[in-house]
This record gives sequence, C-alpha cells and structure tokens, in this order.
Amino acid sequence: MSSSSSLVVPLTLWGNHAPAHCISVLYLLRDQRTLVTGSSDGQILLWDVDPNAGDQPWRMVPRHMLVGHTTPVRCIAKASSGQDCHHIVSSSDKGEMFTWDTVDGRAIESQRYAQYVHSTMQAYRAPDSPVVKLFCSGFYEEILVMEPFALTVLFQLSSRINPDWVSAFHVLRPRNRNDDVVLALTTTGTVKVWTLNGDENQDTVFENESKQIRCINAISMTCCVYNMRTVLVVCSTYWNIYDAGDFTCLLTVDCRRGERWIGGEFISAERVCAWSDEGKAYLYKLPTNCIVESKDFHNKSKISGGKSLLFCELVMDVERPLKCPPAFKYLIFSRDGKWMKYLIRGDCDGRLAVWKIPDTPDCASMQLKHETSADPISIKPVLVNSLEEIWRKVTPGPVGVLNQLDDPDDPDQSVPLTSTIFLPMQCRLVCGRDDGSIIMVPATQTIMLQLLSGRHQKFTNWPQHQVLLGHSARVNCLLYPNNDHPRYDVAHLVSGSTDFTVCLWDIYTGTLLHRFSSHAGEISNLYVPPVNCSPRIQHCICSVASDNSVALLSLKEKRCVMLASRHLFPVTTIKWRPLDDFLIVGCSDGTSYVWQMDTGHLDRVVHGSMAEEILAACDENATITLSENVGANPAMHFFRGLRHRNLAAIKLATQSGMSNLHGKSGLVEVRDKSRAFPLVINGFRTNPKDSEGHILFFDVEALIVQLLTEEYSAMTPGTMEAQGFTNQKEYEKIWALTKPASPDAVKKLSGFLNKVKDRADDKINSISSTASPETQKKLTGFMSKVKEGAEKAREEIERAKTEIEKRAGALDGETGEKNSDSVRPATLHLEINLTLEIGQLLLSMLHAWGLDKELDVLAMSKLGLLRPKVPISFGVLSKGGVMSLTLPTWYPRPDPAKPPPKELRPSHIAPNLSKEEMAREVDTYYFTALGHWEISHAITTHHLLSVIAITNTLVSVSNASFIPEQEKKRKLVRQATHGAMDLPKGSDDSFKSLQEQIKSAWSLLSTLHCLLLSGKLKNLGSKSFKKPQVELLAQRWQDRCLQVRMAAQELLVAELKNLGTKGRKHLVEAWGQYLPKYGDPPFQMSNTLVNAHNGTNGVENHPNEEEEEGEDEEIEDESNSSAVQAQRNETTAVILLGVIGALFDLEAEREGKEVALGNHLTRLTAKALMFLVLSPQSAKQQSSGSLRRAAIDLIGRGFTMWEPHLEVSKVFLGLLDMCCEADWWVPSGKYGLPLTQSGDSCRTSRHSLFSIAKVRPQVFITSVAKEIARYNNLASNAQALNVNLARHVLTRSTMIPQSGGDYAYIYEAFGDYPAFLYQFAALLVIMPAGSAITALTFASYVLQPFWPECDPPVDAVRLIAAILLAGLTALNCYNVKSVTKIQDVFSAMKILALLTIILSGVVWLSLGHLENLKTPMKDTDYSPGHVALAFYSGIFCFAGWNYLNFVTEEMKDPNRDLPRAIYITIPFITVIYLLANLAYFAVLSPLEILSSNAVAVTFGNRLLGSMAWIMPFFVVLSTFGAVNGGIFAASRVFFVGARNGHMPPAMALISIHTYTPIPCLIILGFISILMLSSDNVYILINYTSFMESLFVTISVAGLLYLRWKEPNRERPIKVHLFYPIVFLVLCGFLVLLPVYVSPILVGVDIMILILGSLFYLIFIKWKSKPRFFVKFFNSFDLIIQQLFLGVLEEHEE
Repeated sequence: MSSSSSLVVPLTLWGNHAPAHCISVLYLLRDQRTLVTGSSDGQILLWDVDPNAGDQPWRMVPRHMLVGHTTPVRCIAKASSGQDCHHIVSSSDKGEMFTWDTVDGRAIESQRYAQYVHSTMQAYRAPDSPVVKLFCSGFYEEILVMEPFALTVLFQLSSRINPDWVSAFHVLRPRNRNDDVVLALTTTGTVKVWTLNGDENQDTVFENESKQIRCINAISMTCCVYNMRTVLVVCSTYWNIYDAGDFTCLLTVDCRRGERWIGGEFISAERVCAWSDEGKAYLYKLPTNCIVESKDFHNKSKISGGKSLLFCELVMDVERPLKCPPAFKYLIFSRDGKWMKYLIRGDCDGRLAVWKIPDTPDCASMQLKHETSADPISIKPVLVNSLEEIWRKVTPGPVGVLNQLDDPDDPDQSVPLTSTIFLPMQCRLVCGRDDGSIIMVPATQTIMLQLLSGRHQKFTNWPQHQVLLGHSARVNCLLYPNNDHPRYDVAHLVSGSTDFTVCLWDIYTGTLLHRFSSHAGEISNLYVPPVNCSPRIQHCICSVASDNSVALLSLKEKRCVMLASRHLFPVTTIKWRPLDDFLIVGCSDGTSYVWQMDTGHLDRVVHGSMAEEILAACDENATITLSENVGANPAMHFFRGLRHRNLAAIKLATQSGMSNLHGKSGLVEVRDKSRAFPLVINGFRTNPKDSEGHILFFDVEALIVQLLTEEYSAMTPGTMEAQGFTNQKEYEKIWALTKPASPDAVKKLSGFLNKVKDRADDKINSISSTASPETQKKLTGFMSKVKEGAEKAREEIERAKTEIEKRAGALDGETGEKNSDSVRPATLHLEINLTLEIGQLLLSMLHAWGLDKELDVLAMSKLGLLRPKVPISFGVLSKGGVMSLTLPTWYPRPDPAKPPPKELRPSHIAPNLSKEEMAREVDTYYFTALGHWEISHAITTHHLLSVIAITNTLVSVSNASFIPEQEKKRKLVRQATHGAMDLPKGSDDSFKSLQEQIKSAWSLLSTLHCLLLSGKLKNLGSKSFKKPQVELLAQRWQDRCLQVRMAAQELLVAELKNLGTKGRKHLVEAWGQYLPKYGDPPFQMSNTLVNAHNGTNGVENHPNEEEEEGEDEEIEDESNSSAVQAQRNETTAVILLGVIGALFDLEAEREGKEVALGNHLTRLTAKALMFLVLSPQSAKQQSSGSLRRAAIDLIGRGFTMWEPHLEVSKVFLGLLDMCCEADWWVPSGKYGLPLTQSGDSCRTSRHSLFSIAKVRPQVFITSVAKEIARYNNLASNAQALNVNLARHVLTRSTMIPQSGGDYAYIYEAFGDYPAFLYQFAALLVIMPAGSAITALTFASYVLQPFWPECDPPVDAVRLIAAILLAGLTALNCYNVKSVTKIQDVFSAMKILALLTIILSGVVWLSLGHLENLKTPMKDTDYSPGHVALAFYSGIFCFAGWNYLNFVTEEMKDPNRDLPRAIYITIPFITVIYLLANLAYFAVLSPLEILSSNAVAVTFGNRLLGSMAWIMPFFVVLSTFGAVNGGIFAASRVFFVGARNGHMPPAMALISIHTYTPIPCLIILGFISILMLSSDNVYILINYTSFMESLFVTISVAGLLYLRWKEPNRERPIKVHLFYPIVFLVLCGFLVLLPVYVSPILVGVDIMILILGSLFYLIFIKWKSKPRFFVKFFNSFDLIIQQLFLGVLEEHEE
C-alpha cells in the first residue's frame, strides 16, 4: 500500500564540491516562491525564491534535488491550478514522466512512454474549469492531452492532412468564445488548428484547419496575450510575426551572425523579447503593421518598409563561454498591484541570471535614447548566482564521507572521490580516488566522525583507514564480487582505473594479488557473470574499457580468459546467454556482437532490428544495461531527425548517445541497492566528472529484524523455555514463518535456530561471542592461509581481544588516559556490534534534540546517543527508488531579526568558538529542535515512524544501550547466565536496575516523538511545523513489520486526536468522497478497491508453499494509472474512516457527543470493511495483504460501531476461516520478527476475534453456537443434502480429509499411477472378492440347518449369496440412513454372537476340558511362506479396521472419531476375536475345524444342544452386516476415484432422488456377483489378502514418505514413527514371502496390475484420444446419467 514496501531513511554526505547542474529547463511556480530547474544530467533542483529579499532582490537558495530521471529533463509544467499549487510534471528524453510534490519532494506518480518523447509541454486550464490538462508534443505525430496526476493520455490531437511531428504549439481561448483553440506548427511548416469544446470523449480529435507556410523546424510559438491576434514563431535563424486570422507573415527578423534563436515572448502588444544560444536577450519594437491597434495593421504596403527596432540588449556582467545553449524563462506576475516582468537564464554551470524587463514607459525612453546612439542599450542582470558559488558560501563547507583525510587549511585541494562501493557484511566503505589510491574505512565510524559530536572528535587518527596503492591514475570503478554471489572469495576486491589496468586486492591484508593489463583503454565498468555460466566463467568478472573492448578476467586463474576487442563503437550493453555460452555486447551504433565465452570466438555480428531482437531475447537471463533502454536507440532518433530535417531531434539524439557512454547512472545504482542490510551506502554524482557524494540508506525494518535476531540468539535455555521457543514445532514455525517473510532474517536466524535446537548447552567462546561478523570473517580468512602459520592467527586473536576491551572501556589507568587524549588505536578489522552502531547513528540524527533538555541528558548518559554537530541533509525515498535530497545550502534557520527563545539557546557551546563556529552551532541547535520538523511532511512522517518503531523495539530487548561500558556489562551477564563465568553478588541486581532505567529512557524518548512533539514545537513558536501526513500513516496501519505497524497506529491515533472533532470532520469530508459503495454479501469483484485487497478462496495455504515476497506492495495495474490512483484513494479512505469510526466515533457515541462519520458514512465504511474480509480472491492478488489485515483489525476494534451494518455470522466465519490455522502460522511466544502474509492474517484475525468476544461476548457466543448447530445439521445430513463439508472452516484440520481411505493416501503421496492401480485392483479383486466371500459365508450358514450332515449344494449357496448381494446393493442405492441403521443393528448382533461363543468356551474350560489345548501347535508348518498365507485368513477377519477412513468426508468430526475408532474398537475387537478362537480350539479339535464349512454351527451343535440354531442365526446376521458395510464403504472408494478422473465419470454420478452413487453401487454389485463363480472361499481370501496387503504396504509407505517430504505439514492425528515402520515391515513380510509359496496366486494378481497399467495408459495418460473414442464414452456417460437420473457432486466455493 505504501509507496515503498520498507521504511527507509536516506541522508546525504555531499562533500566540498557542488554537484554539476547543467540547466536545461526553467519553471517558476505561481506563488513565485519556488523555482524549478531541470538539468541535462536528469536531476531537478528546487530553489527557494524571495523576490523582495531586502537589499538583495531575487535571493535564490537551492533547497532540494529531485533524483528520478535518467536522461536530460526537457519539459516542466504545472500539474494543478491555484495560487498555492505546488505540483509539477517533468519529462525527459526517454519519455520518463514524473509528477512531483515540490513541498515534500515526493514523486506522486511516474510513467514511461518510450514511444512518446516530449519536446514541448504546456499546462492549460480552461477559464470555466478547475481541471488542468497537459498538452504535449515531441518526436511523434500527435499532440497528446494528458491528465497531470495520473499521467494518462486523455485524448490526442491528430492530423488528416500532412501528419508530421509538431515542433511548436500554443493553447489559448480567444476572446468572446467558449471553446479553446490549439495552434500548432509542424516541422515541415504546416499550421494546424484544433477547436476543443471541453467534452472530447473520443480518443482522437482531428484538426479543423490546415495551411502550409514557409517556416521550417519552429522552436516555439506564442500568441500575444494582449490582443489575441498576433503570433510569434521562433526558428533557429529567424523569428516571425504572423496574423492569427489567416497566418500571414507580418515580420521576419534574422538572428545575429554566430548566434541562433532559441526562444522569444511578447512583453507587450508592440514589443518582443527574443533570446539566443549565446545567452543574450534582445528587446525589439515591432513595426506598425504588426500592431493590432494601429491603422497600418496588416497593411501589405507597409510590410516591405516596416522594420523592427532593436533598442535594448540583456547581457551578463561577465561573459563566460557556454558549452551548451542556456535555458530561458519569461515571467510576468502581479505584486502589490503592479505587474512585474523578469527574464531568467540558466546555463551549463548551474548559474542563474535574472533580468528585470523594463516596463512600457522605460522601454519608450530607451527607444528615444537609441535614436541618438547607434548601439542598443545594455541591461545587466539584477541577480547572478550559481550553485557552486552558494555552495562555497556554506561555512564550514558541506561534509563529505572522508573529510578527515582532507587538508584542514585548504579543503578545496582534497583528492576527489571517483568511485565507491559498500561492503555491508563488514560495514566497510571502499572509495577510489582521482590519484589512483583506494581508501577503506569503517563506515559507521567515519559517518559518526562527520555528523555527530562526542569524545570521538578528540581522537587525531580515528577511525583508522587502510590505503591500497596500485593504480597510477583515477580509479573509475570498484567491484566486490561476493556482494553479488557467495561463490567469490570474501577477501577479493576488484578495481578498474584510467591507467588501463584491473587490480585484484585482498581487503584483509591490503595486498595486491594480481594486475590485469588486457585493455588498451580506460576501464569504465566491472560486472559479475550470471550464476548459471560454466564453472570456469563463474570465477571470472567482466570488464569494459573505453577502447570498446570487453574482457573476462579469471580471479581464480589470475589471467584473461577472453578479450573481445573488435567493436567499432562504444559498448553500451552487456547481456548474457549462459546456457548457450554466449556473451552479447551491444554498441552505441545499434550493433550487437555475439561472443563465445569459453573459446573467445566471435560467433556473429548483427545489425538493425535483428540486433534488438537478440538483445531482447536475453531478458530472461541476467542483464546489465548501460543505456537502460535498448529499444529507444539514439541512432534511431538520429535517423528520424535526418528524415524529418529536424535539427533539435538530431542534437537530442547525439546528446542522448553521448550520455549513454558515461555508464550506469547513480539513480540506477540506487534502485539496484540491496535491502537486506540496515545500512547501505551508495556513491552519487550527477556527472561523471564530479567528485562523488554519498547517500546513506537506513532500512528501519532490517535494523529492527537484526536487533530482534540478536536478542533471540542471546537467549538462555531458560528464557527460551519461558518464551515458548524450545519446542521442536516452534522451531519449525519460526523457520517457516521467517524464511518467506524476510531474506535477511533467514541469514540472521540460521545460526540462532541451530543453536536453539541444541538448547544452547555448548559454551560460547569469549572472543567469538563478542566479535562482529566482520572479525569472524577476517579470522576465517587468516586461518585458511596455513602457510602464514598459527602464530599469526594467535596474534590476531590477541589483537582483537585487546581492541574490544579498549573500545568497551575495560582498560583504565594510564592506558585509558592516553587513549582519551591522543590516538584511538582502532583497527580496520574489528567492530563492536555493528547493529547497535547503526542504530546509534540513526537515532542520534533523528532525535528531536533541544525540546526536552532533561531527556537529552538522559539520552546521552544512559542511552549513548550523540548530538549532531552539523545540520543533516535528509531525503525522502519515493515509489520506484525516486528520491528527494535536501541540499546543505538550505535548511530552516532562526530569524536573524528575532532572538531565539531561551529554550533554543544552546548551553553546551564552548566559549572559545569563533563567530562563524558559534553561528553554525546555533543553526545546528535550531535545526535539531525545530528545523528538522519544518522540512517536509514526508520527512516528518518517516522520521517519527522510524524513531518510535526503533525505540519500541529497544524497549523489548535486554539492556539495549549504545554506551560501550554498558554493552560490556550486558555481555558479562549473558556469559554468566550461560555458565561461562561467575558474577559477584549484587551485580545481577545492579544490572536489572540499570536495565529498567534504560527501558524507561527509551519509553520517554518514544513518548516525546509520538505524543509531545507537536505541543512542544507549538510552545517554541514554530509556525512552519510540517505535521505527519495521516494518509501515509493510514497506509502503514498494517505494515508487514510489527514495530512499524504499531508506531504508525500510535502516531495516527495521536495525530487524529490532535485534530479534534472539527479537524476529523474536515478529514472525513475530504476522504469520504473516495469511500467505495458496496451492498450486502455475496460480493462481486470491484475494479478498484478489490485490486488492493487480498482474499481467500477456500484454498489452504500450507507452510511449505512459497508465498510471494514484497509483502505489502499491493499489486496494481500500472497500465491504467487513473485506476491505480482511484484504488489508492479508496484504500486510504477506508482505513482513515475506519480508524476514526472505530477509535473516536465509538467513544463519542458512548458519551453522547457528535460523531464525525454520521450514519451514512458509518454504514458505507462498515460495508467496505466487510467486503474486504469476505470478498473472494482476485486473480491478481496474493493470499493476504495489508489492506485486508487493516479491515480485519478495524472490524475488531470498532465492532460495536459496525455491528448494525454487518452480516455478523458471515464476518465471524470469515475471521474463523483465516485464523483456524493460527496454531501453525503464529508462534506462541512474543514473536517480533515479520511473519508471512498468511501468518500475519492469522494473528490479526485472532486478535480481532478476541476483541469482538471481549466487547460483545453474547453476540459472539450466539453466532458461533448457531454456526456449530448449522454445521452439525449439515454433517448429519451431508449425503442426503449433497453437501461437501471438507472445506468447511470447522473441518479444515485433518491432514487428508478425503474419503477413499488407502486410495486417498496413495494418491496424496505418490500421485495418479499408483492410485489408479489401487482403484483397478480394488474394483476387480479386493472389494468384490471381499463381498463375495462374506456373501458365501452367509449362504453357507443359512443353508447349513437344511443339510446338517453334509455340505449344502454349491449352486444353492451361490444363489443365496447372489440374492444377498443384489438386495443389499439395492438397499444402498435406495437410502443411506437405512443402511447405517441396519449396520448398527447387525454389528451389535455380531458382538452378541461372539460373546455367546466366548461364554460357552469359558464354561467348557471350567468343566475341565483342556485336552485340545495341551498341544495346540501340533503339526504346524512354520515355513515363512505358509505363515504369511495363514496371516491372510487372520487379516481377512480384521479387514474392516480401516473402513472408516473410506467415508471421512461424511464424518461429523474426523479429528475426534478417527482416533477413537482406532484406540477403542481395534483393541476391543482383537480381544473378542482372540477369545472366540480360544473357545473354538478348546471345544473343537484342529481336524474338526478344518473339515467344517461352518465352524460356529459345529461349535453350537457340540455345546448348545437344542439351542444350537442360535449360532447359525447369529452368524447370518453378522455376515449380513459385514456385506452391507463392505458395499457401503467400497462404493465411496470408487466414487472418490471417479471424482479424480481415475474411474469413468458415470461412477461419480449421484441420484437426484436418493442422493446415492447408484451407478457405482450397481457396477460393484455386478462384479461381486461374478466373483461367486468360485465357491472356494480360501482361494478368494488369498487373492484378496495379497492384493490388499500390497496396497496397504504402499499406503503406509506413502504416509512415511509424506513425513519426510512434508515435515511441517499439520497432523492433528499423529503417532510415533516406530508404529508405522513396524507395520510397514510386517506388511512387506506378508507381500514378499507368498511369492515363493504360491507363485500362481501372486502371478494372477500381478497380471491384474499389468492389465491395470494398460488401462491407465489408454484411458488416463493418453490425452489426445480420437474423437470417435471420446464421443463413444461421452455417449456412454450420458446414457448412464439419463438412465439413473444422476448428476455430478456440487462443490462449495
């Protein structure tokens, strides 16, 4: 939602010399207070202007530099109307357009139109309209009319006759007309007229008139505002006056010899001012035939005799040579009732000159004087000033990053810095200089030395720097390859120079490892090849030189691998095709050279469009672009200019081509900077010839992440236990949550997690626990060099220890006194806690010093903050890396006419300071107290957010102070808690007391900036306080960083509170118009707001699924900027109004006061919040987003306010749905690091539900109870109502919540093919054979009483079994409820029968009949194969143990019922079966059991006598229920398979009358009846058991596989791995051993599987089947559907 996903605070160290500023365009805002100058280097300067500055008129001070354009700025125009308008639009040579806020310096919008390069841009507002439109022309054949804020094209003015580029145009409204007229002149001299009435709805408007005149390549066209009749057209060699009525040429004036006209303007109805490329302006008196009021106007007889009169010249005091044409701007405005006319000139040196144009009486007197003299009168400028001159007046001069190396007596003679690279892991700054030397210095220390005061200012040689000497001329470029990829050595640094060499350095020892001398020109750029190149190239770097050569230099082999030197033109682009081993070199003439990297051969040279296509084809690979836009080749613009005879286009193309040769601009480097580190430093210069300044980027989120990471890593095992981080599941959560949320946190937490898993039992080495990552890397580098010996490494360790003790204040006495007064011996290699140093830097510069002097003392003494010694040049980072940088020439100062208040008089200034030093101290004190908050609204907002977020973080960590002594004490306590050392008594108490004082100080600091700042500034008389922008705070209401989020919420609430009721009402009126209007759910997708929010669609996001990073950068359709702007406005409106309603209006309503929203806006806000929570996911959206989290949070905060307008039950369900997996997504401890978006949504939803339950417990309980009752009702009738509850919020907790049992597990683990084989085998063998076996058993027991002495007839048994199967199949087709009731009754009868057998056996044994149990294992075959076959018969008895998994979707609560079914029923049935078999063996001999087809009947006849009929009756009932249950469960397996496409679609049909899968049941029943062809039960059992054991083995293996593949997957039902492993071994035993005993049985089953594989290949794998094949099966499915009146299952989305 925010313009930048991270909160970044930039500031600049400019250095002694001003940046180059070659002015290309000028614009003065309407309030005459801000002058805007665009430069040929792409930067824009904002100048503070005071036209009446006492004795010095037109005082101008450069204020801000806007960095966004990468090519020369050509056009600047206003974007809004009115006296207070402060928005402008700028355009550059590459079609880049930006809309700027000149007060804040922010880029509001940006667009790039590569096909539209503007040369002229005019903002026009019709008199009867408040809307400003931009009219643009350039190197294209239309005039574009654009919306200035969205930068979208509204419509275009095109030509029917002679379409051509428009070189000049003017928009005006003639007098006495209600329409607007656009006059335009093409490059070929065609005048065109368009008439606009204000309601142009079409995309194209064609001209009304067209006329050819003799005027080629006009530069400007201006209509006289005094008469609306004459037109001034300026060309390079002459300017003309035309009659606007018929465009007749009235006057032509040629330019002076050696000069070219570049513009002109009417200064009155009869006078013209024209200016030339020599920087001079000339005032002409027009002849009477050009004056409308004259009787000779348009008199042709007067044309030949009428001549213009040159009566005045505007010249400079001192003429200086100009390298390029200057820019002019004519100004006219009213001040104190008098019209003022000025002409401003800006030149290539950044110099501004202002001339006052004489008014009419003065012009008349000059004309009279000119009549008496031959030469025109000269006028000098009233002001001449330049950026460099103003820069030099700053005393002391602006600080640079290495000012300590300059000569204090002559700072102007300092060696310029020519290149810079920052090493973030070591926090080192490496600078190349103009004399060939390279300086390495600790970055935080050198910044502290330049900007902050403290005792470090007393040290004469601090920080210690390292000098690398190897080049003999300017260092052009530096490269640290390890920054790009870790495959490179951490010690290697590469530099390129103008001495034609590339040097390889060891940054730890400072030695020159190798010098490459492959080029014959200056080294301009160094690059790293992509990671997927060949192994040899991966150890190379790429260098580009000014001799048009490109080389691959191997750092490993220390030699040149490839030298490409046949390029005829300068190299502008390097691209890679690593898979093809190609390096593509693009040159400035549009040619592309394709080189083979390994061999160094030139593969081919291509030109024209083919070259562009080859370069474009490399975009999927790593790309390094110097000119950034290959498509907009300067050569193409050059040839276009030749074709159209346009000198301006030719000049523009030439300048663009030359600028491309300078290499990558500073802006692109800024955009490419890494965001993974708290501090990043980039070199910055506007021109290659400048000395480099440096921009510091403090990433607040990265700093907070690092602080918390170090805090977690320092936790003891006991603290971890208390915080909930010692559970294995919690570790997995932290890893999964942090990895996708922050790449930086992954690096930081990797060591922490490993240490936590070991419970931190290992003692930490005293050196490694205190040394920084840089020190450890250095030590690692030294230890890797065995040849240098262990002694050198030992010396380094001792030196490191000594340095740490010195910097921590451990040394006292003589050594300490010596260090405090002289040289501080800090080595380059050692740093104390870089994170704290960065935090100290940032907070010291952002703190509001001087507002609370007692807090200032506390901040310096307890917290270790340092007071700034100079005003700091802050900046603002906007969307897309665009920046606004404050210049050191301007900062808010106290009014010299008024003495500052007593509170703003510094009391710490030394009395011996000079007057200039005293003034600087006063200015600095004023800046840190008041001026800091008077720069811009954006800076105030970002800085307050940063201070509050960091201080809140420091409150939560232990003893976070920036004082070295306290840091050392903290480490000692940490070591004591780990058992590494003992502390004296009382030390622990003093440490805790100190810790409380530090936390209290941080809290006071946070309170000052959050709540008290505005009041204190008001009390000090600040009238220019730039308040925080509520819209920016609203956009960060749910920032991805928890601490920034809390800071934004606190600050926004405080700001809204300061506004008061009236202020909040005005805010509501301003933003209420953007509030979207929604009805009641179900919602439809919107075109605007829905694109900014992220919903869920019932799709479960597992932790192992990667989530898109960049959180909080909402996905926007950049192709439609107006929609983007509308989306942003709606987003801000929803959050602002939601906050006002939830936090202020709710309280006001309780107190009976007036509310700000009102009933209508309250309803609209509630509907918008509900929409964001409940609306379905858009295709463009991520799973969760900051706007949706804001809606969730605000619904919880203001539920009482929104409740009358909400669908309460649906809102509760939506919130429950998002937090149902909170146990996974959200850690149980106080986890401060950024979560993934899903985790953050879970946490926010949980908090929202907690808030709702707290304020409205009755509503919450009632709504949840209603939903539970509704769910239970649906679950009890799920089959009848055809409702799928698998995705219901109350069901989403089982790991694989699908029906199908083993099929579902195999499908989830191994995919289609094994799952299909299981379906095929189950359909042909397992399920039908099982039903047939049970049916045959039923028939045998039914018929046994009729044939008591012999076996029943086989045909009779088959007939009864077939009748049973057909009947139960029909019953299952008819009614599911009847089936379940029958199953319950017959299962009870089965248990009763077994209990009867057990009791009878107990009675028999109690009578002393033990003869059958004396030798129970006699004649047993113990061979493994037969044992396995014996198991088959036993397993068949327990075959129903897993049937409940087949109907998981139809269970009410699978999490509860599945475990109960396992640990209750299986042991119970096992005991019953074991006792029943013991009873059998106690009564019957083994021979009797084997010879009986109905063992229970034989048992009953032996014991029960006349009641023997009970046993066959019980068995019949038992087998009847078993057949019924088997048919019920089996049909669901095939039903699920048909849903997944593994069975014919007909098997997935459900009857519309009975809601049962009738086709599936009928097919299964038919195959089961076919199985009755075999009456041998044991053969069927063996076939079935082998096949079932095989797939049970695969199923269990799949579950183990999922344990390994997806260890983080939620498993509500989880057992120890020992049990599935043992079960897998036993299943493998049952599958493998029968192969040797019954190979025929196994062979038949394998043949069935082979047949299933053929079916899989034909019916499943083969996608492109013939049409007749598909048509036949579609017809079959249709017939089945019509026959059984079936439909497919409906899914709840």
